[in-house]
Formats: sequence, C-alpha cells, structure tokens
Amino acid sequence: MSYAALAQSVEAGKHRFREGHYHEAEQCFLTALQETEAYPPPNAYHAQQLKLLGVFYFAVGQFEKAVDFLQRSLALERNLYGLSDLAVCKSLDHLGLVYHLNGQYAPAVRAYEEALAIVRKAPFQKLPQVDSKLHYLTLHLLAMAHCAQGEPEKAAALCRTAAEEIGETTGPARDMIMDLHGVVVRYCGQDANADSEAACQWLLRRFSEQLQKETLGAVVQEGYRAPQPRGDLKGVHDLLSLCDDVWRPGIISRDEIPSTNQVIPRSSSPPVENRLAAPAEDSWRP
Repeated sequence: MSYAALAQSVEAGKHRFREGHYHEAEQCFLTALQETEAYPPPNAYHAQQLKLLGVFYFAVGQFEKAVDFLQRSLALERNLYGLSDLAVCKSLDHLGLVYHLNGQYAPAVRAYEEALAIVRKAPFQKLPQVDSKLHYLTLHLLAMAHCAQGEPEKAAALCRTAAEEIGETTGPARDMIMDLHGVVVRYCGQDANADSEAACQWLLRRFSEQLQKETLGAVVQEGYRAPQPRGDLKGVHDLLSLCDDVWRPGIISRDEIPSTNQVIPRSSSPPVENRLAAPAEDSWRP
C-alpha cells in the first residue's frame, strides 16, 4: 500500500467535495479505498476509508450505501480494536445518527444502546473528564430516538438517569451536558412543544454537519441549516463546538496496522500517567 497515493486520493476527493463535484469526489475516495485493499486485512486505513465513504454517501443522500459502508467499517474496527474500544462506541453513534436522521428509529436505538453500554464499561470511567461528553451525548441521543419512536416512558427514564449522573459530573463539559439535558427533557417531557422538537431536530442536523466536516472537510450543502431554535433554547448553539471530537475520525499510526489478525489493545496500551498528562479530548480519541 502506498501511503502517499492514499493521502493524495483522499485530499483530491475532499477538494472535489468542497467544490461540489460529488461524482469526482466519489471516484477519488473509491481509489483511496482500493489503495487500502492492497494491504492484508484487517487494517485500520481500510476501516477509516470505509467510514469516509459511508459519511460521503450519507451526505449526498444515498442512505443504503451509507449504512453499508459504515457497517463494514464498524465490523473491521471491532476486529482491530476489540468490542469495547471507544472508537467502536463513536462509530456506533455515527451509525445511529444516520439511522436517526433517516427516520429509522429502531436500528438507531440499537446502535445508541450498544454505544452506551461500551462507554459505561470503558476503563476510561476512572477519568470522568475524558469520557463524559461521549457518555452523555450517547445517552441523550438514545433518549431522543426513543421519544421519536413513540416511547416517552423509556426516554423519560433515561433523562432521570442522566439527571442523577450529571449531579456527580465535574469539569468544563458539565455546562454542555446540562444544556443538552435541558433540551432533551423538554422534548421528551410532558411539556414538550414545537420549539423543543425543533431544537432537537436542529441539533441532530448540526451533528450531521459536524460529522461531515470532521470526516470530509466540508458540508454537502454548506448554505443549508435546520431552523434555528427559539426562545430559551438558543443556548444549545453554544454546546456544538464542545462535541466536535465526538464526530472526529481517529488518527492512525502505522504501528496500528497488524500483520496478523490480532486485536490491538488501544484502550489499555498507553500508561495511565500519560493519559492524565494529556488533554482530555486526546486521551480518549482513537
């Protein structure tokens, strides 16, 4: 596999994507995927290119292709990193978001539930400043999906759980979590109204834009924005920047490409003292 050819094809695809030449962008991304296939599977570059194409197809409205590529990427990540790695958790959130925005609430719920189970059991729980954003974002996405599916009791139970857990949360992410929690409680509670529903839809759309920007470098329809939330829900806009790293693809180093089918113990390999010394986002970023 040529790393230079891979990088060149990816960057050319992102450039075409920014310019709105989506067919040409697709061809560049497919060329990059073929380059990764030259290396024995499973390899992390192949998984990342599958995800990139999944996000691309999601952006251009090809839902079935998007799900197919995201599921293939997820299967490789499970093989590479293990079932409980936070990279897998993030990918499940990405897949759940695609289902969620396409109105496929049952598979979205399954994806979010699996992601939540991973982050709750992750060894990073000993460092709450690291995983709290991913944890609570997943929990509230799941509550919104239950609510959209017509299961307000389940959504309300998740909101109560979140309220109890947030009380024990400290650090800069707490304000973001509280803002998100307030929006979801309004959406799923008895006092739900059009404004809170619009705020949740706006959040989901903006999350999808963040996923596109972090993966593809641009948004397919840069001028489009979901309706701005009104009233006391305007504060949700401020929390978006704190969620960027949840949608950001992992950085791959060459030593993450196994020569055999072994699982890479990514979550347990760095010593604890190094994690504590690193910024919170970098500590759990795959």
